[in-house]
Amino acid sequence: MKNLIAIKYACALTLLVGVMALGGCDKNINDFQDITSVEASNDVYVDVKEQTIHYTLVHTVNDGSRLYDADTKELDTLWIQFPVHSAQPVVSETKVKFLRDDALLDVYRAKEGTSYVQFPGEFTTKTSLTIPEGETISKDSVSFAYTGKLSAFNGITGNTGQQIYLMPLRMLTVAGNGTKINYDERVCYVIITVIQKIGVKFSGTETDMDGMLMNTWDWKMPFTLTKQAIDNDVNVSLEVNNSLISSYNTKNKTNYPSSSATLPTVNLTMGKTESSVAGTLGPASSKPSTAGIYLVPLEIKSVTGVDGAAADNTAKEHYFIVRVSNQVNDAGRTVSVYKTASAVDATAEAALGAKQTNRSGYAVDVREAATYLTKAPYSASYPAINMVTDGTGTTYFTSTTDDFALNVVIDLGKDVNNISGIELDGYSSTANRFAKSYEVGYATEAQFAQYEESYIGTIDNCLRYVYVQIAPAIPSARYIILRNVKPALTSGTRYIGWLQFYVYTN
Repeated sequence: MKNLIAIKYACALTLLVGVMALGGCDKNINDFQDITSVEASNDVYVDVKEQTIHYTLVHTVNDGSRLYDADTKELDTLWIQFPVHSAQPVVSETKVKFLRDDALLDVYRAKEGTSYVQFPGEFTTKTSLTIPEGETISKDSVSFAYTGKLSAFNGITGNTGQQIYLMPLRMLTVAGNGTKINYDERVCYVIITVIQKIGVKFSGTETDMDGMLMNTWDWKMPFTLTKQAIDNDVNVSLEVNNSLISSYNTKNKTNYPSSSATLPTVNLTMGKTESSVAGTLGPASSKPSTAGIYLVPLEIKSVTGVDGAAADNTAKEHYFIVRVSNQVNDAGRTVSVYKTASAVDATAEAALGAKQTNRSGYAVDVREAATYLTKAPYSASYPAINMVTDGTGTTYFTSTTDDFALNVVIDLGKDVNNISGIELDGYSSTANRFAKSYEVGYATEAQFAQYEESYIGTIDNCLRYVYVQIAPAIPSARYIILRNVKPALTSGTRYIGWLQFYVYTN
């Protein structure tokens, strides 16, 4: 968009005579009735139309901004322009100088009883003007241009959704035969009212998640309300819009098919700005029939309970990239679990098989079960890789949310034959520092590439040490998969941590 310039002026003529005078720097800025020599009687002034200039800046739900004024309707850059006038034609070329004078903020606020705040940021300025001989209007204009991001003008103040900024521009000097500053009409006040549109948008544009053909699963959908607080509940209605898939695939050079989903209404409770919604792939008759990657485009259908519009089109869409695995129960395989508060004795451990202590090729991937987003450790000192090293490092995760659960995929680096058991050592002897339950599965390299895995059982009521004996042994697997790993604690800060992980073979 080209910059549109708000240029507003008018000319007023009166019959006055006089000679040159200077509006000196030492004038009292609060003295609007300053008197100069009677010989200098040709007033130089700011026209009444420019003595107060109003703009409105609107922040949309997408954090974008548009600037409006009464004449030009829309601007993309704040550009303040206006000329100066003289009461009668000047008898010689007359120079006029302006400055931005924030000292007048208090003058205006006291006079008008307002609490307008100072303009933020720096401006590109042109403050020296010339009235040609014989003219009553300057050939050029005062020019104040703000070229920064309009989002620097923040419209959110408490619950008002509005902020008003003020910038005073004052005529500093006039140099020309018989001219003087009109002290009653030497200031321009630029007022910008910033309004924050209230609406709801998705936080982010995409979410990766995974699930199984045989199960349903929940996801978290984050929303942001573009106001610091609201005084009532807000309801957001969502729908799956599969017509968006084609354009998404074209834009991102993908070839995702569609899948159905069912979604409840989202509720943003009073005073909150973020919420989430759980959804499930379904109904069962419309679930994907084969493993693969599917695209679920969600769209905000309606928003109730706010005094503004819902999200713009660029903010009301969110895409779930769903990796669907074909999980098969491993029928006929017996799983024996030893759960102890201390390390198992040598005889029991020997029954698992040969412990594989060389774990140099191992890797660990940890994601939140609800969203499939990567889960960061408690700190950099407790990374996931620590559970598959030979040191004494600890893998450690925490959360304060009720739905805290992890998916942990341990990559053995290659297909390992005849896996007869696994070992998971919890962090410390404190019961609330290790996992309570998890589902155990595995996949070969080829299966994993096709989003397939086998399920061998669920382990509940874990203690610090968990030993899983598998009979008959798994013929081959590269990935050991722990799904829906839940913490022992169910309130406050939840913890999941491990010291070591091993596989056993026979």
